[in-house]
Amino acid sequence: MVENKDIIKTKIFKINNMWHIDFNKLNWQLCDYGIGCNDRTFAFILHKMDYIKLLIDLDENNDNVKIIKEFIFEFLKPWWNTFKNDLLHSQAWHDHATAWRAINLIYLYKYLKNTDKENSKFIEIILTEHKNKLLDESFYSKLTNHGLDQSLALYQLAHLLKDLNAKNIAIQRINNEIRHAFCEDGGHKENSPGYLNYGLVQIFNVLNIAKDIDGVKSKITFPQDILQKAILALCFFIKPNKTMPLIGDTQLFVARDIIDNNYKDNKFYLNFLYSLSAGNKGMQPDSLDLFLPISGYSIFRETWEKNHFNNSMHIVFKSGYLSQYHRHDDDLNITIFYDNEDWLIDTGLYKHMEKDPYRKYFRSSDAHNVTRPIKSIVCRDIEKIYEYGNSKLYDYFSDGNISKVKGISYIHQGYENKRELIYNRQINSLLIHDICTPLNYDNSNEYITRFHIPNDKKIFVDNKENRVNIVGKHYTMSIEAKNFVGNIKIVTGQDRPKPLGYVSYKNGILEKCYTIEFVYTNHNIKLDQEFNIKFKKEVFIEINSLIENGILKASINTHIKSEDYQYAFYLLENKEKVEQRWYEKDNSVEFKTLLKQDKTYHIVGYIRDKHKNNIARKSQIVNLKTTNINNSNYIKRDVKGESKGGGRYIMHRAYFGLGGCLITMLGAWLLADKTGRELVLDWRGCRYGKENSFNALFDFPVFKHYSQVKEDIKSVFPEYFKDIMHIASKKNVNGIRMDMSSPKDIKNFKDYEKYDCIIISRDDSGIINNPKAMDLIKLLKVNKSIQKYIDSNSICFQKFKKVIGVHFRHGNGEKFVVPPKLSLYTDEINKYLVFNNLSKNDILLYLATDCKAVFDVFKTMYPNIKIFNDIGDYNPVLGGGAIHMEYMDSKTIDEQIEAARVALADMYLLAKTDFFIGGKSGYFVRFVSMLRSNLNTCIIDFERYYTDYNFNENYYPIENDLNLYQLFIDKNIPVDGIFIKIENNQKYIYYYYDLIAIFDMQYINGDNDKFEILISELIKRRFY
Repeated sequence: MVENKDIIKTKIFKINNMWHIDFNKLNWQLCDYGIGCNDRTFAFILHKMDYIKLLIDLDENNDNVKIIKEFIFEFLKPWWNTFKNDLLHSQAWHDHATAWRAINLIYLYKYLKNTDKENSKFIEIILTEHKNKLLDESFYSKLTNHGLDQSLALYQLAHLLKDLNAKNIAIQRINNEIRHAFCEDGGHKENSPGYLNYGLVQIFNVLNIAKDIDGVKSKITFPQDILQKAILALCFFIKPNKTMPLIGDTQLFVARDIIDNNYKDNKFYLNFLYSLSAGNKGMQPDSLDLFLPISGYSIFRETWEKNHFNNSMHIVFKSGYLSQYHRHDDDLNITIFYDNEDWLIDTGLYKHMEKDPYRKYFRSSDAHNVTRPIKSIVCRDIEKIYEYGNSKLYDYFSDGNISKVKGISYIHQGYENKRELIYNRQINSLLIHDICTPLNYDNSNEYITRFHIPNDKKIFVDNKENRVNIVGKHYTMSIEAKNFVGNIKIVTGQDRPKPLGYVSYKNGILEKCYTIEFVYTNHNIKLDQEFNIKFKKEVFIEINSLIENGILKASINTHIKSEDYQYAFYLLENKEKVEQRWYEKDNSVEFKTLLKQDKTYHIVGYIRDKHKNNIARKSQIVNLKTTNINNSNYIKRDVKGESKGGGRYIMHRAYFGLGGCLITMLGAWLLADKTGRELVLDWRGCRYGKENSFNALFDFPVFKHYSQVKEDIKSVFPEYFKDIMHIASKKNVNGIRMDMSSPKDIKNFKDYEKYDCIIISRDDSGIINNPKAMDLIKLLKVNKSIQKYIDSNSICFQKFKKVIGVHFRHGNGEKFVVPPKLSLYTDEINKYLVFNNLSKNDILLYLATDCKAVFDVFKTMYPNIKIFNDIGDYNPVLGGGAIHMEYMDSKTIDEQIEAARVALADMYLLAKTDFFIGGKSGYFVRFVSMLRSNLNTCIIDFERYYTDYNFNENYYPIENDLNLYQLFIDKNIPVDGIFIKIENNQKYIYYYYDLIAIFDMQYINGDNDKFEILISELIKRRFY
């Protein structure tokens, strides 16, 4: 309501910061309604018309009836004229949208009934058509949550229009629907905790409406015992952090008190309140477990004790097939929540577009924590499934400490799948026992088990011990597969050949997660496998060491931060202790012992808590060659940090923007470290400031330039550089790409010893996860003028609770790149706000973008926004890929260097933010991510190319249509991203993935109305 309070003024209705309905542009006759509506959920929201009720509710004192009435009828009358004779339109007359729209139109009818008889009569005509549509048995979605809302809408329409026959039909349907929706054990039949919550909301709504319409004589009733069991089930489903496991079509939401006041006078509500309030209100449930054998759930809780509530374990195990609606292939799935974080997750809804490949993935068994035959066919026919057998849970047992339950499923045709779960509360361990048996011995005996882990965890695979360790904030969860024969793999964010390793917390938003795959290779006919899951509180310790001018420095880092920790160090020389630093709060030390090249040194680090309990110990050898980053063995530096030379070099040649230059330089630097060669920079091909760029940006380290060493170089690798070393400003010389020489190509260094110089001009894709690269990047010391920029621009950071950094690049400097959607960013921002209990006024958005339209849109959404020095150099509409300055060749060297300083300052400022959202894992974003190290970072890896489009004679870029192409050129309309698809003797015009117009096959006249609409749709998208 708050974010749409200006809807009367702006005529824009915002939907979860994901879509906007711009009534200024709404055109019901266009395939996307003129507002870019190409999503099923968006269309559902558009046609159910909740904004009617919003508009009326904004007029609390009936002061704006005329204005609101004009606004509503501006879109309602064209809607009716468009769809009144098209009753089979799948979006306008969608089963669920029709029901909700009818209720909103009833609200409008009552608002105008006594003041506008003419329009009330018009609405009555529409309501009558809705009543007739909802009465139609072929339209009725029987025994589903949609069917319940349809029946409730029909009930209200029939009462309003005084149609007793229709009302009686509606009452009968409602009673059938609400009794069918819930099992006798209180579970909801539509396969998810989210729909249990929604189903209860529906029940209370139904009972209250029936009471308002028919009072005590109402014939609509619901069994009280089932209602109370449903409330108890919801109590158990709520995790200790007040959210629900993402089972089935559940999305991320914070649970709230949805129980109607008329139904709060019982202990089941008090149990629910206790769960919702983390033990601060209500009454503890009588049991730690809830077994729902009919609906197919078993929920185990470690404890209900208030003092341990937030950190307690919560387990959900399910197997049941009771409805086609919102059904996933998730029989025998399990989720685990512990210590206030998720460990085994389900992956959620994604979106209601059943043909979308990612939606297919989310519904498939690939997206759930189950064991399955790899080549099986899944049965999704609820009638046919019973021919194979019933999915269910059975044999539940608990003595308070040990809880057991078994499940069985036949959804994989020709196989019987069993899973037994044994939970030991005393040590918080689980045993999972999986048995998969083919019912026909001709069936394949290839199997796989998958577990899904949130991407905030660190995962370590031990194939020898058949164990996976998952490291969280305070605990490590181990999954050990006894007697497992096969391979353990980790998949995350895979798109091809099929999606894997994704989770969706919010509608339409993909996020990466880890999928652990146990792939069996023993091919036994029958699979019989146990998994032991245990939790251990432990500290992982890392020792970082650095030698500066012969002095050894060391520090201890842990994945768990605590102010109670104390740190101690030993330095061993040839295994004899030569120096000791006793326990202090300081986790770093500078040893006084002078190191000798002919000795072996070890650092031993210790951690203890404030009670002097030993927490962790680690010993690490000091490698004088590789640790000596700032010493003579690495780059032969004097006290000032200047390079003293040598005759054998690693040369970095730069061909990219600043981010690309820095990332590729790090790869070259690592190779120099590994080989003992001297690093030399050739930045003549850099866009910023040419050869002297690096030393103009960084005070340390100082590297030589190409011009200083070129006389020493007689032989180079790759050898094609030999005759073109003097050329540096072009990527392509004589048909040879100059920017493709990567460190990963240098595999056996002995093969390259004969070369004076090895040239590196491309990055190593693994550098972002290389700990040595992280050490190198910490050594960079920016120029004082840049540090001044950073300090002055970050002063305002302190005024806000959190600062969110955003890097949004419209393009890639290449016309073949698809720009990302703003909603991908706003969804991440808003999710961060929800998780951290922040309002939009609590945060500052620090934005780096190449597109002014992007800045303008963000400014409308978030009140506090900043860019570098609060000015921006943007293209008027589209960005060209360069965030900070577009036409470098037209600038002087000093201007180019100044632009580079601004760009570098922007990187360091983004690195200082509390949460960083980067657009695609490109060079700029990679460098910022490395500067941030372990800080909260999200990469929107969206960028796609024309090459993904599979062009053919009926689907091609606009350049292939000479007439239309020339028309665009004549009207000065950019043509990048414009595609044409020929279908049904018509031309479908796309801007990237959005359909913007449809034309007949004949020549398109640039002066007609449709072409003007096309231009409008195109410009709107370019302006976001």
